[in-house]
Parts: sequence; C-alpha cells; structure tokens
Amino acid sequence: MKIKSFDSFNEKLVHLAKVQKAMGHPARLAIMSSLKKNPGQSVKQIVDQLPFSQSTVSQHLYRLRSVSLVDAVPFKTATIYSLNEDKIESYKAAFGAAFKHNKNKKQLSLFD
Repeated sequence: MKIKSFDSFNEKLVHLAKVQKAMGHPARLAIMSSLKKNPGQSVKQIVDQLPFSQSTVSQHLYRLRSVSLVDAVPFKTATIYSLNEDKIESYKAAFGAAFKHNKNKKQLSLFD
C-alpha cells in the first residue's frame, strides 16, 4: 500500500494537518486547557499551574502560535498569551467539513 504525497492534497488539507500536528502533544493540550480556563496568562503563570519548565512551555507556545491557535501580546517585560478563539472555531468548522460525507463528491483517500 502506497501513501500519496502531500502534493496530492489541497492547501487547506495540508494546513489542517499542520494544525492537528501542533495540537498533537499532551503538553500543548494542557497549555490550551489552562489558557481556556484562565485567559491572558504569562509563561510564568502557565508554568505555575502545570508541571512543565519555562523553556518547555515557551517551546510549546511557539508551536501553538505557529498555527495561530494562541495569540501573544507584549505587556511590560512579559508576553501575555490567550487562545485565538476565532481561529479555533474556524479550524473546528474546517475539520468538520473535511470529514463530512458527501455522496456527490469523490471521497478523499490517503491510500492508492
């Protein structure tokens, strides 16, 4: 069984795969959950709530920011992080649309 290359997929599906990959680590999901419960936190505030070092949290926030799941706003000597709720909602809709069954269209297959 041969897997098709990413060149076979449209740009939207490739981007959704990147979003899913960015969310595909338990620490990132924990950080997102923390930001959902307490919006507008600094790295230090996140570190105080979770069992991760400052460098680990910063690295995971970078990955989440790379796909716009998290926003960052400079404030004095810190950066304040929050979930990008609009992007999350648009990604949820896009994931739903990507997996919605449509009998009139050829079904997307990852395998030949």
